[in-house]
Amino acid sequence: MSYDFDIALDRSNTSSSKWTKFPPDVLPMWVADMDFAAPDFLLDAIKERLEHPILGYTEEPHSLVEAFVDWLAFHF
Repeated sequence: MSYDFDIALDRSNTSSSKWTKFPPDVLPMWVADMDFAAPDFLLDAIKERLEHPILGYTEEPHSLVEAFVDWLAFHF
């Protein structure tokens, strides 16, 4: 999977606290806020979830825990 980090989005008028907290001449490095579009696989997963009309509190699926443990084992 690759991602194009050369395409930055204009965050003007998005109520981004990263870009509205300080004057424009201050480089905002105090918060981890992306200035790039979310990857398609993430947007697709969110759209799929939003097709269900109820957005409530849910239990995480066991597969999520397994995937996270596997990811941690691979990377660390």
